[in-house]
Amino acid sequence: MRCPAARLCLFALPLIAAALPAHAADQPATTPARDVDITYRVAGPPGAASAEQRVRWDIGRGLERIDPPTPGLHIIVDAGHHRIASVRDAEKLAMEIDQSGVRPAGGDAAAHYTRRGSDTVAGLACGVWQADGSGAAPLLCFTDDGVLLRVAAAGQTVAEAVRVRYAPSQAADFDIPDGYRRVVREPADPGQPSGTAP
Repeated sequence: MRCPAARLCLFALPLIAAALPAHAADQPATTPARDVDITYRVAGPPGAASAEQRVRWDIGRGLERIDPPTPGLHIIVDAGHHRIASVRDAEKLAMEIDQSGVRPAGGDAAAHYTRRGSDTVAGLACGVWQADGSGAAPLLCFTDDGVLLRVAAAGQTVAEAVRVRYAPSQAADFDIPDGYRRVVREPADPGQPSGTAP
């Protein structure tokens, strides 16, 4: 899936945190501290309507589930084991991608982030952060407990949380259903940025 200029792929938005540095006193927390269910409004290409995308976190197991607007498709991200699974209900298929050794697109994961202000999104306070060294870097609004509430780029809101609910996750929502065929795909080039992997 290719993203239009100044936009981010619908299901890729919450993956931004994977390339951010670990939490420090002067840096944002970029992974939720507890289970949370977030619905984002995501901007489409110019002239197209926005869409909603749901993201859920199972913090105990280190899993993230992303439900893009495409019916019958969801993504399970297992950062601890460096795997992403694309689950397709119509085909009863789970395509698992092993990302071990694949460096994040955008370069250094240890970049420093500078706070640009504060805001309130979906009724929650968040700090606005930007990567140093690039005026074109997205502005990311994170709550103190690591929930990404908004992404803005080139003066436009790319994605913004419209509903946030803290509640214990349901384990079955993060498991590949029984009976689904599982296919594991290795990266074509371990040195290739994940954002450009085929």
